[in-house]
Amino acid sequence: MKLQRKSKAPAKTPNWHPSFRLDDRLPDLKVVRTSFFVNVIAATVAAGFLLFTVHREYMAYSLNRDTEAALERIERNSAQNRRYIEMNTEFMQATKKFSELDSFRAVPFRASDLVVALGRTLPQNIDFSAITYDKGQVTLRGSIRGSSDTASTRVSDYLDVLRADPQIGATFTDISLTSLLRDPRTQGLSFEILLKPGEAGKAAGSKA
Repeated sequence: MKLQRKSKAPAKTPNWHPSFRLDDRLPDLKVVRTSFFVNVIAATVAAGFLLFTVHREYMAYSLNRDTEAALERIERNSAQNRRYIEMNTEFMQATKKFSELDSFRAVPFRASDLVVALGRTLPQNIDFSAITYDKGQVTLRGSIRGSSDTASTRVSDYLDVLRADPQIGATFTDISLTSLLRDPRTQGLSFEILLKPGEAGKAAGSKA
């Protein structure tokens, strides 16, 4: 006698309430899920751009505010700054005057004494056109009448006269000819002689 095989499939139980869903009309869950994530990503990107724009506007507002505050401070301090500039200009001018005074006091000779000594030693055929003093040195510029050969000899002789003078030679230890050119106006030679004081001359001038 054969036993009958029992069915393993469970018996369907009836729903406890009636189902009114129309499965063929319901949307696809995959499409709904994709649309949801797309909307979330778009909203996130839009929110990021909004925050970025707000941050830039805030930074621009802060910079404008700081710029206006700096301009106000500059405007308030401009009058005081101008006064400081004027005071600095006055100070520089006063400093220049003191420097000129120190340079004048440091001259190792009296101008009047030098002019007298040069006039005493000046030969008849030599004329001075300028006597200048700069940075402790005296420059003599002038012309010599006569031919070129005799004029150059007269210049050399005049240098020896200056070096041998008890006043000029004692004050200026370096007396040299720096230029000797033909002068077309006088048909002679124009010269330039440089007189440099030595340590002894400076000391004598400071004592005077």
